[in-house]
Amino acid sequence: MCSLFVPRFKERLFTRCYHEVTKMYNLMDDILEHSIVLAGALKRNWSVEIVFLKNNHHMRYKYVVPVHIDHEKQIVQLQRFDERIFDISIEDIISCEVMI
Repeated sequence: MCSLFVPRFKERLFTRCYHEVTKMYNLMDDILEHSIVLAGALKRNWSVEIVFLKNNHHMRYKYVVPVHIDHEKQIVQLQRFDERIFDISIEDIISCEVMI
């Protein structure tokens, strides 16, 4: 009975660890992708459409321009058309696309 339990336990443990590592790498890929898009938009002064989490709610801003990226704090400063500047954590960004 014990010999049957151990392989199943190892299999479940491996599966759980695999999924956690996969989530971590997907999160890192998303952060890297959003950083690249924001850096390109900052360099060319392009506007972006950004969807992010704020207080567990999805927020969407269109036609905002990144003005500064702080890589140490992982924060991007965005400027709206009314010239208001606000900060967003790069980790909270769900999607980010250039508006051309």
